[in-house]
Amino acid sequence: MIPALYPGYIVFRVAEKEEIQYDPRLPQIKTTNPIPLISLIHAGEWIEYSDDNPPQEWLSRPPQLVGKRGLAFKVEGDSMYPTLEPGEIIYVDFDREPFVGEIGVVKLRSGDSIVRRVREKSAEMYVLQACNVAYGPIIAYKNEIQHICKVVMKEFL
Repeated sequence: MIPALYPGYIVFRVAEKEEIQYDPRLPQIKTTNPIPLISLIHAGEWIEYSDDNPPQEWLSRPPQLVGKRGLAFKVEGDSMYPTLEPGEIIYVDFDREPFVGEIGVVKLRSGDSIVRRVREKSAEMYVLQACNVAYGPIIAYKNEIQHICKVVMKEFL
């Protein structure tokens, strides 16, 4: 079964025993249940991966990533400084939404993506706040959001 997160992209499937079976077109990975590093994340485009745009690399799955669907992004820009610095890798759990006060990655239906702290949440919208005071809050209405996922860990490679 192809995860709904990747419509049109065959990357891996999870077998009944939680074994990862890789697309034979991708390089073989030696770690257990690796996470793809797929793009840079900032106030801009979320770059999906495909045969023409493979993952930048595969990273070991951190224990904080408890959901089955996870990705890693490289942070670009200073909107989340000092909490997240340019060049850091963030791990995102697509099976968990961030609570108020937590950091999440938001992909809008327009294709734009951002990483921000959830400042407020209601039935209709999220108020997303940068850590850098030079950036103001963003209001994202739920009908404009394709995905909102919890950041569970960060690290420098």
